[in-house]
Amino acid sequence: MENIEDALPQIRAKLENFGCKDIYNEDETGLFYCLQILFTGLMLE
Repeated sequence: MENIEDALPQIRAKLENFGCKDIYNEDETGLFYCLQILFTGLMLE
């Protein structure tokens, strides 16, 4: 794959098998992971 625009049709085809609620991007996943650690640490104090 030369660039992202070449890969987009393949990515979209794979994502058609999933509902929108089951698709996450890395930014969301990282944010929730960090928040979980932060709140766990606050609760222990």
